[in-house]
Amino acid sequence: MAWRNPGSDSPWVHMNFQLKIIEISSLLPHEEIDLDHFPKLLEEVKKNKFVVPVVADKKTLVILDGHHRFTIMKTLGFKVMPAYLVNYNDTNIKVTPRRKEYVVTKKEIIQRGLTGNLYPYKTTKHIINNLKKQKISFDLLAKK
Repeated sequence: MAWRNPGSDSPWVHMNFQLKIIEISSLLPHEEIDLDHFPKLLEEVKKNKFVVPVVADKKTLVILDGHHRFTIMKTLGFKVMPAYLVNYNDTNIKVTPRRKEYVVTKKEIIQRGLTGNLYPYKTTKHIINNLKKQKISFDLLAKK
């Protein structure tokens, strides 16, 4: 899988995925986080000093994957974080429910992100073919 650098407007592109540095305040969650699991994840990220990019819809900036990472970066005082921006209508992106009592569709996920009516944590699972997640060092992400 070869990455290419198409220019300053879009630092890294592969197929329909763009890896960009995004202002955290512009990202919109669609799920809550597991507050019992959060402290362990926070300590792990602080120790390792890197983060795996979140995945977000490129049109709305609704987070599809990485709600805990998003909250960790906010908690640590970062103003920006890496995000894979994807075309959520792409057929290579699938979504399934993790909780039987909830209807999960792409449209509903975007609506919940835009309105702030969040699903409980771990309600949705996204399957994104051909997206290899990479680790981004804190050194590349200045706290402002």
